[in-house]
Amino acid sequence: MIVLLVKENPLLAEVEALQKCYRVLDLICEKCMKQKDMNEVLAMKMHYISCIFQKCITFLKEREDKLDGFIKRCVFLPRGLKQLYRYQRKTTAPESNV
Repeated sequence: MIVLLVKENPLLAEVEALQKCYRVLDLICEKCMKQKDMNEVLAMKMHYISCIFQKCITFLKEREDKLDGFIKRCVFLPRGLKQLYRYQRKTTAPESNV
């Protein structure tokens, strides 16, 4: 998980360093899209990582618990969504007349 890598590396866990990283990733994304032979896959990967870095920056600026809250949200939210989807499937599943 990218957020854990940022948290464990003290040089990356600073707002200024993350801002530089996400700007570079955005430039790489633009370059991939503007090339003659577009590389959409690489552009999407760079955009995705850039968005994660931007979220990390937001959490580092606004939260006291730094990236711990973001990590908890990333880990526990998908589990909750899976349970919600299971519940929705059970309640909206058509009944079979056997």
